[in-house]
Amino acid sequence: MYWLITGVITAVLVVIDQMTKAAAVQYLAPADASSIPLWNGVLELTYVENHGIAWGMLQNQRWIVTVATSVMLLFVLFALIKRWFANSRLATAGLVLILAGGIGNLIDRIANGYVVDFIHYYKWFDFPVFNFADCCVSIGAVLVLIYAFFFSETKEDTADGTVPCENDCGTDG
Repeated sequence: MYWLITGVITAVLVVIDQMTKAAAVQYLAPADASSIPLWNGVLELTYVENHGIAWGMLQNQRWIVTVATSVMLLFVLFALIKRWFANSRLATAGLVLILAGGIGNLIDRIANGYVVDFIHYYKWFDFPVFNFADCCVSIGAVLVLIYAFFFSETKEDTADGTVPCENDCGTDG
């Protein structure tokens, strides 16, 4: 059941990402750099072709970004397959969001050579334009960090699965 739920959620998020990007291409790209305000002074839809990663870093480094993203996605997939965080729905949800967002942006990079961005938030500062996949990756990373900082245990397990005693554990010898 774990695999079915994980796979379906990942697929649904990737489809949502690709559909929103297709809508941005269809309805925003022809507008030729104009924006559609959703909430005046706060949020607008603006079509941008991002040839780099977050905040415009690594512009026109398509293959470096593609390889780095692929390695990261393989690591996340490996963590899900090995069920490293099976005891935490929070961490698992975070990994699924990271996986889905990474796949969504990787599809764009491979197919187009760039990622379609279209959400522009600028209420308190002019935040770079982003997309649904970026939201998934960011929220997923925050969930994994919350798990790591507040809910994970740092006890070392022995080979037989027991937790070693650092002090007298009440045994004789």
